[in-house]
Amino acid sequence: MASSPSAYWSQSNSRSWVLRIIWFVLVGWWLSGIFMVIGLVGLASIVFAPIGFWFINRVPWAQTLRQRSTQFSYVEYNGSFVVQEHKAQQYPWIIRLIYLPFGLVLGVIWLSIAWSISLPIIGLPISVWMVDRAPTIITLERF
Repeated sequence: MASSPSAYWSQSNSRSWVLRIIWFVLVGWWLSGIFMVIGLVGLASIVFAPIGFWFINRVPWAQTLRQRSTQFSYVEYNGSFVVQEHKAQQYPWIIRLIYLPFGLVLGVIWLSIAWSISLPIIGLPISVWMVDRAPTIITLERF
């Protein structure tokens, strides 16, 4: 019988910060805006929601080449330790569906502020933090 996870850790395949800043200055500032708009329009249309989720979840990459971190945990199972990808328990889909119209409005405001803050490069760390939380703001997704 598996016990509860003994430890959690994150792994991210990150590129150098110099390359990420160069990317942002040349490409990321405008590409992230496009990803945000396509994602939000896709989510609002319901029919194209899967495409919208795909774009929203890839805004950090479009902005600064930042990959999403993967969280792992290990559990003891029959005397051995097993490594598994950790996925947070999500709210029930009906709650997330009811919340979605409100979340879209908040998401437009949230991502507009995040994108605006990123334009002067000094605000980029706050913008990246905000972009990482956009799926939670829009759909109550837990990480």
